[in-house]
Amino acid sequence: MAGSTLASATAEPARLRPRRPEAPALRPALGSGALLGSGLLLALTLVALAADRLAPAGPFAGVGPPLAPPSAAHPFGTDDLGRDLLAGVAHGARTSLLVVGVVGLMTLAIGVPVGLVAGYHGGRLDEALMRTAELVQVVPRFFLAAVVAALFGPGLDRIVLVLGLTSWPATARVVRAETLSV
Repeated sequence: MAGSTLASATAEPARLRPRRPEAPALRPALGSGALLGSGLLLALTLVALAADRLAPAGPFAGVGPPLAPPSAAHPFGTDDLGRDLLAGVAHGARTSLLVVGVVGLMTLAIGVPVGLVAGYHGGRLDEALMRTAELVQVVPRFFLAAVVAALFGPGLDRIVLVLGLTSWPATARVVRAETLSV
């Protein structure tokens, strides 16, 4: 038994043996989900940028018979008013990307400073900022947007403002947690 203990003590454990290095070209820098998401975002951005070329008549112009199936002239077909569905998708992508970009910038502009201040100073200031973040999180965005539209009229700028002013708490919490860990 002593001989087997001595042999096992002098043998190099399997976990300490050097592994063969993997070729960097075989390891993707991003996961497959990130690559797929980036590809879809790039495709959507290209469609939004090329909206005028894809649909020169615009999304609200009647260009064909109602409810026409997909064809060479209208790859997505037409809706019940004869409008090209590809035009609606392309021009809608432009609006969606604009809203997402502005709301994202507003979220960063509010959430990062709040999270940094809360995490760095701590104490009562941290408590006050995080309770404010919780208060903003529990307000239903849809109903708030409906109230703003009813009071101030419909408009994309008002919806962007509501979304931007109510989306920052999650960013603030993440930044606060990272600040506390540092």
